[in-house]
Amino acid sequence: MGLTDRKPLTVDGVSTTVEPGVLRFQWFTTPGGRRLVQWDYRSRRTGELHSGVHNSVERAQFEAVRMARGEIWDRLEEVSP
Repeated sequence: MGLTDRKPLTVDGVSTTVEPGVLRFQWFTTPGGRRLVQWDYRSRRTGELHSGVHNSVERAQFEAVRMARGEIWDRLEEVSP
């Protein structure tokens, strides 16, 4: 689960997550100092993009499965901002 050389999670506010079945995430720090993880997941079944912000990768994984109606992601990919 190391950093990849792939493009950032978003470019100009638009998700770059195009590959179905891959849960992509990146860490960021809020102006108030909180460390959070932003994530995107594109469904293999529907192609729908699911995304969110949480305080841990584990919570992001749980939410991705919940939002994709039980679909389990194939690969977890951390991207650099």
